[in-house]
Amino acid sequence: MCFKSSNKFKNFLSSNPNVVPMIADWTARQQVIADFLQAYGREGIPYYLVIPGGKGKAIELPTIVLPDNIMDALQKAVQG
Repeated sequence: MCFKSSNKFKNFLSSNPNVVPMIADWTARQQVIADFLQAYGREGIPYYLVIPGGKGKAIELPTIVLPDNIMDALQKAVQG
């Protein structure tokens, strides 16, 4: 099962309308994505990051990410 289709994630998104999930596809190696990765000291993917909107520091997730890692980071991001 894909985490983004789980009820837990869907419920979180519906109760936090300011949370915007984003996925960057680096198949074509666009420079804008390379620049983004470099800004965070990374050179490649996978790279999982939760960025609080307008406040707080970005929350970096482990390379092998579990659903609880994502939910914990999202909770921290919305709580500030």
